Amino acid sequence: MRNISLITITIILLTACTSHKPALKPHAIFNTDAVLPSENDRIEDIFKRNYKKAKFQRYDGDIKIIDDNRAIFGKRTVEFDNNAVFKSLLSSGVLYHDILFTGDLWVFELEEITFVNYSNTAKRFKFYLTYKKFLNTSLTFSRPCLYFIELTNKNADSHTSIEDFIKGSELTFLKQGWTQI
Repeated sequence: MRNISLITITIILLTACTSHKPALKPHAIFNTDAVLPSENDRIEDIFKRNYKKAKFQRYDGDIKIIDDNRAIFGKRTVEFDNNAVFKSLLSSGVLYHDILFTGDLWVFELEEITFVNYSNTAKRFKFYLTYKKFLNTSLTFSRPCLYFIELTNKNADSHTSIEDFIKGSELTFLKQGWTQI
């Protein structure tokens, strides 16, 4: 008799579980038809929603560029891909470790974002940043994070070279974007 009761209860539970419909369908939770914003849309949004013009001071200490890919600011190091614009930004003190992160850094893939540049006196760029750390005597890097900057040079015009633009510029916007996974 006991076995029949257990079988009956099991059948009732199985029937109840299979006839139960979930309150939300999977596509309602994870809308696979949704259109995700493009990277350009996200970048435009950063400059529209988060833009506050500021004035960052240039680094006023000694700067040494070594091997065309390493800038040394006192005891801090910023490594960069061999890029003339990065080199100019770092060697002129416009961009330096303390305004980015207080450790040894690696910055790479600097690119001018021309679709959000609104005048000849301002240029906007994006680049990736990762910081170096030691874990159990092994060198590791954090996940790369996208950063956005704006340089302003009041004396620039459409014929100003990028090197001259940077020499006469000041950093007027810095914003951390998103982390690359």
